[in-house]
Amino acid sequence: LARMEFGNVRELQGALNKLIATQTLGGDQVRPENVRAMFGLEASPKTPAPRRTSRMAMSRPNLDFQSFVSDIATAVAQHVDPWKIKVAEAVAYWTGEGYRTTRLERLLQDAGPKTDFETALREYFAAIERLRELEDQATAIDPALGGDDVFRDPTRMADAEALVNRASAGGTPPPGPSAAFAREDFEVGPSNQLAVRAADAVIEEPGKKYNPLFIHGPSGVGKTHLANAIGNEIINLSGGAAVVACVSAQQFMDELIAALQDGNVDRWRTRYRAADALVIDDVQFVAGKERTQEELFHVFNTLYGEGKQLVFASDRPPRQLDGLEERLRSRFEGGLVVEMQAPDRALREKLYAHYLHDVDTPERDALIAYLADRPATSVREVIGIVNRLKAAADIAGMPLLLVVAKTELDAAPAPHAPHVRAADAYFLDDEKIVWHLPDLGARLIEDPK
Repeated sequence: LARMEFGNVRELQGALNKLIATQTLGGDQVRPENVRAMFGLEASPKTPAPRRTSRMAMSRPNLDFQSFVSDIATAVAQHVDPWKIKVAEAVAYWTGEGYRTTRLERLLQDAGPKTDFETALREYFAAIERLRELEDQATAIDPALGGDDVFRDPTRMADAEALVNRASAGGTPPPGPSAAFAREDFEVGPSNQLAVRAADAVIEEPGKKYNPLFIHGPSGVGKTHLANAIGNEIINLSGGAAVVACVSAQQFMDELIAALQDGNVDRWRTRYRAADALVIDDVQFVAGKERTQEELFHVFNTLYGEGKQLVFASDRPPRQLDGLEERLRSRFEGGLVVEMQAPDRALREKLYAHYLHDVDTPERDALIAYLADRPATSVREVIGIVNRLKAAADIAGMPLLLVVAKTELDAAPAPHAPHVRAADAYFLDDEKIVWHLPDLGARLIEDPK
């Protein structure tokens, strides 16, 4: 390792971490003649653009319920005090709008005539207006806060104001990891076991070992799943106390751009620097983005200096990311850089067993063995094959048998429609030519086959 050229001490430290991790986590003896090969990896294809995040839908009025209550109020109007009718109508309306009406319901429960019910209604309406103002302020800071329960309960006015104050001061945490990516659902095989063991070590001692952890590999091998699983497990082991920021690089950039446009960069910085761990997926997209790299550099330094865990996922190792500033590259390589490869046969067998566990098939073992023998470049390809076979079995109206899989996967591709090559050398692309022939006979004459 000492004979290899490194640009700085961080790169050397990162290489040493990788060497030690391969030796301790991989289980195989690392020989001196294999050291150079460990750092000569090829670049991998880029991952697709990150998917978009969803926003909580706002509650809508329950018009049927309002109409029902209104009819009831009309029917009993002759036998009920007028003030109770007005309060009941208010309860029906604001319940339909999605607000809690505990304060108004207490008026209806109290016996005896009410002379101050109009004052109570005005105070309730004023509280609703204030909650709406607070919700607008919170949504302008962070759209994810829109629709929070605290903005639907007038009795929690203090909590709503506190939430807005925290958001204004940058106290609301960034988006966390997706609950759909659980560590227990992540299948392990020789092609990814080094990365998984490193991830488990990070989960056990966040910020203590392999910090930062940089995971790279081709599209669809499970990098996003593993990165989110790390964040979820850190939260679970802390009893829910840990704040883990888990975002894609595109989301990280979009939030920064919005903060720059709104003049809220300080609040944006505070949100990320207050996190207990930072996970960024598809970090290759920050390459070439000078301002994003500048902010990421400072966030990195702050969290790393406080002993907080950093995890990055990319389609390429740091040294192959063109446009990445050297100061970030050296920091990424100063931790542990591990690769996830295309699924090997052992992993493919586990994946097919996992995704076929609820499928009706009397030939499960033979089917899984047959599928595992077929090459697959990614976990997504495995999932696609499973979905394809399920659809084929459903269409055939029979269980998923081995013969169905072989017929579907080993069948020759359907022949393409015949086409005619133009004699004119000017037309270099057949797709630019549109033939309009009068009938089938003419087409057969034109087709040399």
